[in-house]
Amino acid sequence: MSEQERRAIGVNNEAARRAIGQRMINDRAAIKAGITAARASTFKADLNALETPPRKQVTLSQREARGSRAATVGTGVYKPPSAPAGIASPFVEADLTQREWWPTGWTSTDGVFEYPAEKRVVMTDDNGAKVEFQYASPQP
Repeated sequence: MSEQERRAIGVNNEAARRAIGQRMINDRAAIKAGITAARASTFKADLNALETPPRKQVTLSQREARGSRAATVGTGVYKPPSAPAGIASPFVEADLTQREWWPTGWTSTDGVFEYPAEKRVVMTDDNGAKVEFQYASPQP
């Protein structure tokens, strides 16, 4: 490599480094301008935050003195309670013969015993209405 080529490479390197330096200077100037603009927009709020605002004087509402109002008689229209809705406990089973059972019941875990399982139970609630309980089959 000749001396002229080395000098040309050096000049190119110097120019590239100066360009990098100038780009950094421009970037820092842009950052500074952005920070300055941001601070200018919040300057008034920052100053107001330093001062504690005065307390507001709140007046309490006046209440009527106890016993100052004359006694009055209230009037109203009586509405009897509506008919009871739904079912009311206690439930009473009047007739045991109305029970229905599943043909297969609950099987014990060892498979030796089978316990009877109810299918349907008919009861009477406290209002005298018929209430029917229907149970799912114990066998899938």
